[in-house]
Amino acid sequence: MNESKEAGLISEILGLVNEQADLLKAKLSGQLHWIKFSATDYRTKPETWVLKAQLGTVEKLQHLMTQSGLEQDLSLIALARNIFENLIWLKLFNEDKNYGLIFYRHLLQQQLDSQLQVIEKAREEIDLFKGLAIEDVLDFDLLLPLIDVNTTEEEKALLVSDFIREHSERIDLKARSAFSIYADQAKCNGYAYQAHLIESQVIPHHQERINTINDHMDELLSSMPMDISPILKAELFKKIHTGTGVVTHQV
Repeated sequence: MNESKEAGLISEILGLVNEQADLLKAKLSGQLHWIKFSATDYRTKPETWVLKAQLGTVEKLQHLMTQSGLEQDLSLIALARNIFENLIWLKLFNEDKNYGLIFYRHLLQQQLDSQLQVIEKAREEIDLFKGLAIEDVLDFDLLLPLIDVNTTEEEKALLVSDFIREHSERIDLKARSAFSIYADQAKCNGYAYQAHLIESQVIPHHQERINTINDHMDELLSSMPMDISPILKAELFKKIHTGTGVVTHQV
């Protein structure tokens, strides 16, 4: 296929996707709003998550299907994989709408695992910064061998300035080498204080998020529809692997 035909085909595909996507998103959003305002238990209704999954699928396709993306092999592979995973979910929804609850369960578990990983990383950074705070204490005695009676005041000032700068650069390099998320903030706030901020603000924030997710999980598992099959009910209560393959709105 020559370049002009390829470009024309890509342009046609993008135009078709975007045209259909906008209409479909409007329709799905309207149906979601209707369920939300007409049912107090909308969050545990399977229809809610079937619609959310479909809306997320359309949004993800719009995000992936770009001019540059359709011209790159890796992007095409990622797109094909995502479409395949989404088709599986959509086929399951057509088979039984209660698969929407399975999707919701997977999404909650995925979000829960993500929050736990963030807290684990935050605790690693607390340990890192507490250790760096100890190392960050300057020991000016190390300069004594470099100073004698012939050292001028100007030379002493320069030695001290270089010592402080090199010491700070060495500590900051350790923070960056550890792939620290908060390295830049710690450089400004100080390592001990940054450890305190993570401990007193970051972790409680994510723990609160975990509590909310667990509340939603309890709400889901205690609100089984009467028509759910034993197989799907068992699926809801078993330990699952994360990863929905579908981008949707946050819970």
